[in-house]
Amino acid sequence: MNTIKCYQCSKSFSFNKKSIKFYYFDKTLNFCSNKCYYEYSKNNTLSYWKWIKEYRDLSKAQKVKYTQNLKRVETQISKIESKYSGNDALHAQHDLILTKPVKPGNRFNHISEYKSFNEFKKAVIKFLKKDTLKSIYDDSWNFFIHNSYERSSQLKQIKAINKVFDEVYGKGLVRWGFFEYDDQKPENNKFWGPYIVVKEESFFLDMPYRFSLNTFIKKRLKK
Repeated sequence: MNTIKCYQCSKSFSFNKKSIKFYYFDKTLNFCSNKCYYEYSKNNTLSYWKWIKEYRDLSKAQKVKYTQNLKRVETQISKIESKYSGNDALHAQHDLILTKPVKPGNRFNHISEYKSFNEFKKAVIKFLKKDTLKSIYDDSWNFFIHNSYERSSQLKQIKAINKVFDEVYGKGLVRWGFFEYDDQKPENNKFWGPYIVVKEESFFLDMPYRFSLNTFIKKRLKK
C-alpha cells in the first residue's frame, strides 16, 4: 500500500477518509487528519493582499496548475451539492484549496490592542453596521481564525463585546460567544467560531444575507 508523508506532523500514512488533500496554489499538501490540517492552517492563513502578491509571483505554468486545482475542487463540491443537501452537503468531505480571501472589511481586533474601551466600542459598532453577513460568510475561515484566541484572552474579548452589546441593544438582550475548536476530537467540530444569542436564541455566523449583523439583530429583537 502506498504511503505519503503528512505535511504537518511528517508521519507516513495511507490516504483515507480522515485525510485531507490541500492545494496551496500549484502545490499539493497532504495531511493525515483534520487536526494536522487545522494546526497548519492556524499559522498559514493569507490576508487578501498577501494572497494577491503570491498569486502575482506565480509563473504562467503555476497559474495554470492553480486553475486546474480550483476547477477540480469546484467540480467535487458541485457533485456533492447535487447528491446531498443542507448540512450533509456542507460537511461532506472534498479536497480543499486556498482561494482568494474576501477583500478586507471592518473587522475589529482584540480589546487589548485598543487604547480605550471607547475606541474598541467604535470598532465593534463599525463592524456591526458596515459588514454584511454575506461578507462574513464568504470569508468565514479567516473570520473565525481572526476571532480565535487562547482561553483567557477569549473570555476577556467576549466580556468586552458583550459590554458593547449591552450599551447598544440593552442589557442582556444580545450576547457574543465562541465555540472553541476541539483539538482532541476534530470530528466534533461541525460548528466552531463566533456566534450570537439574541433574546435566548442562538445564531451561528454562517448566513449569506446581504445586510449587516446590526440589521439582523434589530430584526430579531422586534420579534
